[in-house]
This record gives sequence, structure tokens and C-alpha cells, in this order.
Amino acid sequence: MADQIIAHIRRQVDGDTADIARLMCATFGAERTDRSVWHLRFGPAVEELCFIAELDGQAVASLRFWEVLVAGRRQLLLGPLAVDPQLQGKGVGKSLVRAGLSHAERLKSWDIVFVSGDHDYYPRFGFQLAPAKRFIWPGALEQGRLHLLELSKEGEATLPVGPIALLACQLPSA
Repeated sequence: MADQIIAHIRRQVDGDTADIARLMCATFGAERTDRSVWHLRFGPAVEELCFIAELDGQAVASLRFWEVLVAGRRQLLLGPLAVDPQLQGKGVGKSLVRAGLSHAERLKSWDIVFVSGDHDYYPRFGFQLAPAKRFIWPGALEQGRLHLLELSKEGEATLPVGPIALLACQLPSA
């Protein structure tokens, strides 16, 4: 693991907006907002769950969480996780995800965290593949990308039998 990098993790502040936009574009490209998961991210992210990873004072990764409505209850949606492409695979993203999940667990405000992401990345944090056709959301839901992690003992048991819609907590601005 000699190529692993230890970055300083801190909460995002208003002055990070340009750095976050740069990281998002570098990680996901200009078409990132065309992905279905982006339709769940209206309104502000959960402020206490927005983090930046820095190296030498430079933002090199960003992680945010959003609230979504699931069966009428607020739950979390992890992401986007944006890591400078030159630093991907060096542990920076893993550190951010671990810090974010740990903080979410301590807050005890949600039972479940959802993420739309690579099937080979998120299970290392305890995420399980969501059962096929159990959840629906605005737009296409790519098979094998939706994962969930229970933050409480009740977790998924608090949900009714599916299919269950994941909905944005806020409507888009007019």
C-alpha cells in the first residue's frame, strides 16, 4: 500500500464551491447531471455531511450526502464522491467515505444510506446490493448499481415490502 495517500479531511465551506465543481467535472464529466441519481439531489446537501479531502491545502476530493424520502421517511443518499483522477485508487476516496459514514452513524438521524455506484467499490464499506426491483426512482435505474447500508439495527426492516420509491426531499427550483 505504498501508493496510498493520507489527505486532510474537513467539512466543506462556501469557499469550496469552485473546487467542488472542478472535481465533479474532472471525475464525472459535463454530462454528470444527466444521470438518474442527480434527479434526487434538489435543494441543499446535508451540511454536516459534506467533506473535502486536501493535500497541501489543495482540494483533491469531495463527498456529499443528500436526504431522500423512502416510504415517507428521510434517509441518506451518499454521493457524489469526486476524486481527482490522478489520485484515484490511492485511498483518498475511501477515507472520505469512511469519515462520512462514521459521522452519519454518530448523528443517528437516518436508518439507511443508499448509493448508486460501482458494485466492486461500495461493498468494502458494508453496502449490500439492493434487491432487484425493490426500489424505484426518477429515471432509469441501472441493474447492480443501487446499494444500501443500514445505519441502525432497524434499517431495512423499517421499510414496507417493495417496490418503494426513492424521492427527492425537495422539488427543483422553478
